[in-house]
Amino acid sequence: KNYKINFLKNSLFVFIFSWFIIIIGFSNIIYKSNNIYGIDFMGGEELVIDFQKKPLINDIYEICKNKNLGEVSCFFSNSIINKNKEYLKIQTLADAGDKIFTIITQNLPSLDLHLMSKSTIGASVSKNIQFNTVFSIFFALFSIFIYTNFRFNINFAIGAFIGIIHDILMTLGIFIISGGYINSSTVAAILMIIGYSINDTIVVFDRIREEIANNNTLTLYTIVNKSINKTLSRTILTSFTTLLSVFALYIFGVSEISDFAFVFLVGIIIGTFSSIFIASPIFYWWHKNNYNLH
Repeated sequence: KNYKINFLKNSLFVFIFSWFIIIIGFSNIIYKSNNIYGIDFMGGEELVIDFQKKPLINDIYEICKNKNLGEVSCFFSNSIINKNKEYLKIQTLADAGDKIFTIITQNLPSLDLHLMSKSTIGASVSKNIQFNTVFSIFFALFSIFIYTNFRFNINFAIGAFIGIIHDILMTLGIFIISGGYINSSTVAAILMIIGYSINDTIVVFDRIREEIANNNTLTLYTIVNKSINKTLSRTILTSFTTLLSVFALYIFGVSEISDFAFVFLVGIIIGTFSSIFIASPIFYWWHKNNYNLH
């Protein structure tokens, strides 16, 4: 059977293009600086709004998105005094509450909205939790590196590690470029991407190791290409079915759920092609001079 798709031949171009996107993304992050963090990390304002006609939260999110008003979180809450009375609460970034309320009332005049109170809210994610979050991500990466090295060898481990770093950086860069804010949902999605990416990479690596054991007359270049081709249909089908579920979550979800789904959606796509064009070629480049089964 001929494996006509030569992935290694185009991998250098993909590698350079990917890191070019990463550089653009992180240049954007540096440029925006503290404006990339959401309410969870920075705190903000909370508006308590009375209404005659109950608004649709999706309409408010759509207005804020179209007007580029930053991160907004909306929910309904019952009055402490009168349990049958319901208020709309809107959480915004600092100093954005008045502007957001004005724009919402202008775009939804039929709701007859009245601002009852405005208060300052602190960040729900403390500095200690932020540190633990970063530590957890690095611990996960380190554990994956150690496991891959133990399960395969150092050549595979380096390829898997760089592939995951690539997935995280590229996903974050694209998310920030698209106007997203880093919040607790983003962190959760990043952790999901780490698990998904290494799962797909391990499948490809396991096939490469199997082909090396069974085809000691072939060059490593041929074996890697052959292995990627053999796992390609499995990789595409698995990623596609996952994409369908996450895409539905992105389309019908709101606020934090939509952010989570968007980051995970981008991460699935990037993680899929990084297993082919990043992790596997790095294994080949790193290992080819030590490969003696020609």
